[in-house]
This record gives sequence, structure tokens and C-alpha cells, in this order.
Amino acid sequence: MEGFFDLLKPILEMAAGKYGVVAQVLGIMAMFRVVFKPLVALAGGWVQLTPSMKDNESLKKFMESKAYKFFAFLVDWFASLKLPKA
Repeated sequence: MEGFFDLLKPILEMAAGKYGVVAQVLGIMAMFRVVFKPLVALAGGWVQLTPSMKDNESLKKFMESKAYKFFAFLVDWFASLKLPKA
């Protein structure tokens, strides 16, 4: 496996040097994945674990709102990250 990465490294360095914008966009997409995926999972898990049903209903209402759907579409479009649906 290490040999594969040794072969891939010069290609990636050349592509990042020649097409720096692509490398930046991929880095931003990776950052969104690292930040949003755990936060959304943590928030959903926390709401499910609380004994109150009011927060579950509030989260469901929020996730069914047009604002959340638009935000989820933008995050999916720009960061290739699927947020959970209601």
C-alpha cells in the first residue's frame, strides 16, 4: 500500500501546484465533512437521549423547515456531505 502512495504523491503534488484552486476546494470540502458530520450526529444523538419529547419535536420541526432543507442542499452541493433528512 505504501508503494501506491509513493506513486501517487508526485501526481498529487503536480496537480496541487498546477491546479491550486482544486486542491483548496477539496480541502474545504474535507473540512466541512470533518466538522459537520460529527456535529450533526452529536446533536441528533443528544436530542434522542434526552427524556423530554419536546426537543425531539423541535428538531423534527426544524429539519422539516424550508431553511434547513435549503441549508442541507447547499452543504450537499458545495461540500458533498449528506445531512440527515427529517
